[in-house]
Amino acid sequence: MRRSLLIIWVCLTGSAVALAPGATAHPLAPALLSLDAVPTDAADERVYRVTWKTPLRLPPGVRLEPQLPEACEPRGAAEQGQEGTAWIARFEVVCAGASLAGQEIGVRGLPARGAGAVVRVAASEAPAFQQVVTATAPTVRIPERVSRAAVFRDYAELGTHHLVFGFDHVLFVL
Repeated sequence: MRRSLLIIWVCLTGSAVALAPGATAHPLAPALLSLDAVPTDAADERVYRVTWKTPLRLPPGVRLEPQLPEACEPRGAAEQGQEGTAWIARFEVVCAGASLAGQEIGVRGLPARGAGAVVRVAASEAPAFQQVVTATAPTVRIPERVSRAAVFRDYAELGTHHLVFGFDHVLFVL
């Protein structure tokens, strides 16, 4: 019995090694929605440079859209183009009020299975904030203070989900 199991294990391992040179995995390519503060003299509004980055390869029927805080309105035309394996749009938004703290930001259209999206806000009045959003939690409220533990937890959750539910990754490792 043991000998049979050993022979099966050797055959499976040998097959995996033989096929490994041709095996590849898809990249972990989450979308990115980033707002970076632009210096301004206005006390009642803030200007942010938005970077909206989506992977070129999306599942069929998936259309991702940035969900900006309600207080923000686009200003001017967007610069758009392909960079590597992503489509990137850059534009500015003007946001009413002194701060984005308490506002919601996120990504619409995230698929149930996938890498999710990284949302990042670098405001002039607070440290940078970033968090992973998913199909089950597509928005996040911008906090007044940033917790490093929360950022670590979000990335650990994203990586674990990607490995546990990405059976292609488990097969690739074997």
